[in-house]
Amino acid sequence: MELARIKIKRLELEADVAKRIKVYQDSVQLEMEKLDDFARSMNSGVLEAYPCPASNEQCDAVKRYVSSIPDPRELPTPVKQDTIINPPNIHLCDATTSMQQQLDRCSP
Repeated sequence: MELARIKIKRLELEADVAKRIKVYQDSVQLEMEKLDDFARSMNSGVLEAYPCPASNEQCDAVKRYVSSIPDPRELPTPVKQDTIINPPNIHLCDATTSMQQQLDRCSP
């Protein structure tokens, strides 16, 4: 009975951790998109508003580089399935081990 309760609690914790990781990843992605939009607007305004003291070739190379940076909204978000199920730095004790083994394994 106790073992089943521990296993259920572990599954609940794993689901909660996966949900929190997803929310965190989504918020990071949103912030990165905001920063990228801001950087693009700053770069495009600077490059167009001020004459380049270097040659046109050099300015064109810089403009090509800036416009070659991919838009993060068009890129797939890489998510490793094993990091969602078993996230790093979060240790969930195995319900089949003894209490002392759990304490030994979970302590830093």
